[in-house]
Amino acid sequence: MKLTQIAIQKILEKGDTRAFLCAGLNVSYHTLQRWIRDNEVDGKLTTASALEIIKKQTGLSQEEILEK
Repeated sequence: MKLTQIAIQKILEKGDTRAFLCAGLNVSYHTLQRWIRDNEVDGKLTTASALEIIKKQTGLSQEEILEK
């Protein structure tokens, strides 16, 4: 699984979402930006903790956030 383009767009639109992801995943802003850019299959942004933050901050469902 990896992030959909809709999810990536929502994450990039809101600075709060990126801040919550950095804090929640204990990573730097630059690391988060790299993860978003690379959007690896089964990467760190598809973990349960990252998904919970993304869902809460963007209002998207898991089906809207992840694609195969």
